[in-house]
Amino acid sequence: MQNSGLKDMNNIKCVIFDFDGTLCDLNIDWNHGVLKLEEEILEKYPLYEDEIEQEEIEIRINNRVKKYGLAFKKSIDEFTTKFEDSEIKGYKINKEIIKNFQNKILCIWSGNSVKLISSILKKEKLDNKFNLILGFDSVMYNKPEIEGFQIIQKELGFKNHEFLMIGNSEIDKLASSTSNINYLDIRNVKI
Repeated sequence: MQNSGLKDMNNIKCVIFDFDGTLCDLNIDWNHGVLKLEEEILEKYPLYEDEIEQEEIEIRINNRVKKYGLAFKKSIDEFTTKFEDSEIKGYKINKEIIKNFQNKILCIWSGNSVKLISSILKKEKLDNKFNLILGFDSVMYNKPEIEGFQIIQKELGFKNHEFLMIGNSEIDKLASSTSNINYLDIRNVKI
């Protein structure tokens, strides 16, 4: 594995993976899901008149959770779980990247449900490789908010510089940066 941009892996004790697009490629049409989500839920929970439609969907959802609270969060979680269950057409897991970090503690923090992640890991006989799995249904606020990192850090007791997040998006990168956690973009890694 080529280590792009990370100088010293010896200090890293825990690797946190994003799931879809990083550890696994899910065959789910998320563009269709976002359109459906906007029609069925987001329009019922207006944020402000000049909401920027170009904002990442995760930010738009987090802003509504801050405004509307648990009722909105539950509707988002239910929608996303149903969408994942009904729309997944397959997946491809990246087992090679797991092998590269087998001497580290491994965790997942994803915008997917713990149910979906766990079922795929179990099918692939990888469920025993991960100490902690967090999905959208494990936190009130998803990335780029840092709640998931805080839960993992509290559970494991490591310092920020002892973590590495491997992701595939600006949202993953922003969450890592805000938390002062090392970040590696999977698109820059050669396995």
